[in-house]
Amino acid sequence: MEFLEKKLWEILEVARAGDLNEIAIGYLKEGFGNFFAKYIYDRDLTYLTYVKWLESDIEAKRLDIIKLSHSLYKIFYLHRDLDTAIEFKKLKIKVMKKSDLSGIEYDYYELANIYYDKQNLDKALESLKKVFKRLDTNKLTISALELYIRSLIMQNQLKQDKKVDPKDISQELKQLETIFVNTTEHFPEEKQLSLRVHILYLNMMFNLSEKQYKEAIKYGEKTVEILDTNHVPIKISLRYRIFEGLAYSYLLDKRYQDAISMAKRAIKIKNSLLTIDTFSALVVLAESYMALGEYEEALNYAHEANGCVNNSINKLEYVYTLLAKVYKAKNDEENAKEYIQKLCTLQLNKN
Repeated sequence: MEFLEKKLWEILEVARAGDLNEIAIGYLKEGFGNFFAKYIYDRDLTYLTYVKWLESDIEAKRLDIIKLSHSLYKIFYLHRDLDTAIEFKKLKIKVMKKSDLSGIEYDYYELANIYYDKQNLDKALESLKKVFKRLDTNKLTISALELYIRSLIMQNQLKQDKKVDPKDISQELKQLETIFVNTTEHFPEEKQLSLRVHILYLNMMFNLSEKQYKEAIKYGEKTVEILDTNHVPIKISLRYRIFEGLAYSYLLDKRYQDAISMAKRAIKIKNSLLTIDTFSALVVLAESYMALGEYEEALNYAHEANGCVNNSINKLEYVYTLLAKVYKAKNDEENAKEYIQKLCTLQLNKN
């Protein structure tokens, strides 16, 4: 209760100051129940009053801590305070385990998602193992079956990111495809399409990493065809990664016009989600235009990519090298030397 009490006090103080946004208030109402409604009308109600009320009934305490911790998890996740979101998710799991409540596997899946957002791949995989441990694959409900497939999708993505043995990834992709094909009829069309898109994307990225560009393009084009002809409920960020991945595959297969077209589609998504990092798509455009001999266009996109580096030394090294190459191709020796010098300085400081 100590962590919960501390964070609850902070939330109440923010609410008292009137700075809590409408989404947060909605989730807090869900967690506090009647108590929060009463608090709205009684500004002098103290935190201690709430603690006494909560502890007055063991059953009420159990139920409300679960609801409250879930509500606070949602708030902090929405506000991208991932460390605090993790703490509240773990608190909810702890209380549910102690009370022997069902459904913890869904919370472990959400926990894996948060760890993935934090790029803590090992912790994410560890959480997924707990999902699989609690799912009885011999008698899955429809919702549990969907959770099982989505967990397999995330597990494969994590393994690709960790660059584990390609044979393991390939075998897992085949298993995932088999499970999906054998169970697809149980899902509504939108969910079928969503799962299909995720699986095709994983196949595209795996083949891209294995330098099998034509295979990557095949999977990428199937994915884009589904997105262009159907309403598919997927995250905007995934849609961007699909277009970006296909653009990069076209580039490496020397289909430069196709790469340009797809990269521009990826960048258009930036307007829908400002947090998307368009560095890779801009690099694809710069590289493609350079290969086509359109150096001014290549320079424009290379300089734009330079503006998306965000303190990444690796990205800065790449973009300085790219700018030097484009200026060299233009026979602009002065600017080419400038970026070569910048690159050398960067590498010296790095070492």
